Amino acid sequence: MNKCENCGKYFKAKPTTKGRFCSRSCYWKSLRGIPIKADNHGRTPWNKGKKIPQISGEKHWCYGKKRPEISGKNHYTHGVGRPEMRRDNHPNWSGDDIGYGGVHAWIKKELGSPSICEKCGKSELNTKKIHWANKSGKYLRKKEDWFRLCINCHWKYDKPWLSYKLPSTNKSGYRGVCFNKSKKRWQATISGKFIGRYKIKEEAARAYDKEAKKLWGKMAVLNFA
Repeated sequence: MNKCENCGKYFKAKPTTKGRFCSRSCYWKSLRGIPIKADNHGRTPWNKGKKIPQISGEKHWCYGKKRPEISGKNHYTHGVGRPEMRRDNHPNWSGDDIGYGGVHAWIKKELGSPSICEKCGKSELNTKKIHWANKSGKYLRKKEDWFRLCINCHWKYDKPWLSYKLPSTNKSGYRGVCFNKSKKRWQATISGKFIGRYKIKEEAARAYDKEAKKLWGKMAVLNFA
């Protein structure tokens, strides 16, 4: 059994330690110079009366000294860019292979956050009620391919084509055109609205384009450019 040099308790020391202290807290207390109790034999502890040197306040070596103002505009690197490491020159530049969140962050950085919807004209909208919408659905780094829509207009605009690519079930090859087996005609619809039935699928596609122009104007994605 060993006796702790800090609290005086007897303990069984581990074979990997010297066995001077019963716990880690007693070890750190002895280093900090915290007054401890005298042992059972009346011997004075080795660290009794010892205190940590007072280096705080006016006694501290850097008291009264100030660092030079190098933050913000006074910093030597403020406003200094590295054109050789921007955009295409940067090794991590992904170009048009950027993800969904990355391209939205890019367009927000380039064009800011306007609060006016370009479709319905609503203004003073916060970031949760107005979004950056993509015209083509390809999500490329082209400023002319983006416009500002409120949440309602954005949902209506994206609903007919949540994906720019036509689904595999589309047999016509045109947007908004499907074959009606019962009528044996090509049927055109837009946003759940029936347009008409036609003998040729190209006619149905052109009818869809006509309704899309009425509904969305220049923002419409057409089958025939």
